[in-house]
This record gives sequence, structure tokens and C-alpha cells, in this order.
Amino acid sequence: SQGLADWAETQAPAGDPEQIAAQLGLLLAAFQTLGESDPLTWGALASPNAAGESLSDSALLFLLQQAGNSGQRGESLLAILGLIGEAGPSADQVVAFAQSMTAFSQIGLAREARELAIEAALASGI
Repeated sequence: SQGLADWAETQAPAGDPEQIAAQLGLLLAAFQTLGESDPLTWGALASPNAAGESLSDSALLFLLQQAGNSGQRGESLLAILGLIGEAGPSADQVVAFAQSMTAFSQIGLAREARELAIEAALASGI
């Protein structure tokens, strides 16, 4: 049994894919917070499905937190790129920016975190 993935499959025929993805994110966050486990991962939720849809920022934030805490450099960097994109951080991405800075430090890139923070401040007009 796949747990949450199986549940999502049963919802798919009648449900809105975006709503199901959001509900999956909520359930997985609740499971994780309560110490429960499920085979579904934040990486799977953050990855686009066959229709090209993904849970986007919520899943990427949790994925980034897990990757940073585990010292997984590649996965952390991919999640950061997914969160802040090519254009870099903006004023409406404060949580993503903060989590990205934390992850940079956790994976041994504190200097790069500082440089990105300065670049973001300058780009915002500070």
C-alpha cells in the first residue's frame, strides 16, 4: 500500500488536481509533524506529474528543509533553484529566501548565502 499516494489516486477521477495536490501537501505535513511516516516524499510532491503540475513552493520548502538538515547539497541546491528561480529572490518570497539561506549554511555554503543576501538586498532597492 502506498498510503497517501493511494488516497490521491482514489480522489483523481472526481477531484481537481490542484486541490488534491494541496491536500496531499497538507496531509504529508501533518504526518511529518505528528511523527507518522508515509512512502510519499516531498521530492515526489515537488516533481511535476504526467500533466506537468506540481505542488510547487510548499513541497519545495519541506524538501529544502529535509535536504538541508541532511546535508544533501545537490537536492538542496535544486530545491533552492525551484523556489527562488533564475531571477533570484523577491520581496514576496521571504519564507523561501530565509529557508534557502539556512540551507546554504547547512550544506557548507555560508559565504554564498551571504553573497546572495547582499545581492537580494541590493536588487530590492535597499
